[in-house]
Amino acid sequence: MNNSNDVTMFERWTLHGVRLGAPGDAIAAVWGEIAGAYAEPARHYHTMAHIDSLLRELDRHRGEISQPEALEFAAWFHDVVYDTHRGDNEERSALYARDALHRLDAPEPLVERVAELILSTHDHAAPADDADALLFLDADLAILGASGECYREYSRAIRDEYGWVEEGMYRAARGEILEKFLLRERIYRTGSMFARYERAARANIAAELREPDRQDGSEHELNSGSI
Repeated sequence: MNNSNDVTMFERWTLHGVRLGAPGDAIAAVWGEIAGAYAEPARHYHTMAHIDSLLRELDRHRGEISQPEALEFAAWFHDVVYDTHRGDNEERSALYARDALHRLDAPEPLVERVAELILSTHDHAAPADDADALLFLDADLAILGASGECYREYSRAIRDEYGWVEEGMYRAARGEILEKFLLRERIYRTGSMFARYERAARANIAAELREPDRQDGSEHELNSGSI
């Protein structure tokens, strides 16, 4: 993987497409599609900035990754379809990834692995022996262990993405998702991410859950894959 500090996002995407042996016009076309998707006005957290942060996190742990190409493309595609009114964003993102990777002439094992990784973000769970998937999911959740101010900015951005949901209903549904993470024995399954983020993540989540006016029960179900 290339450090995303050293190249622009477009350059990074292009380099990986070239290494895949993809046609130049396909590389450019898919870039246009995903850049447009992550720039949709309804997005406030699930933007290209989130993809950049995820790629940086994977770069930090690149020595632990056995299939870096798969994790790279999974990072690019995992939120390409994002609609807070729906609950099948991961499935639709995986379908898009399959189509896009076929256009990029990716080998079928890579296509299916990328789709598998994207689908795992629905409930952020992977088999204990799948080290790459566990790292990918931990990296996607790194924001939970950010500094208090960064976490609050993230929390506000998620709220903005669900601006159509009434406040009490949102807080209840969001609370259910957050409480499930606190009930886990470990939020982060990999040793390095656990050591770096676990304590802060639990403190951040607990602080959000202590916010006033949180209600019980909700007629809305938020997508846990969009945490």
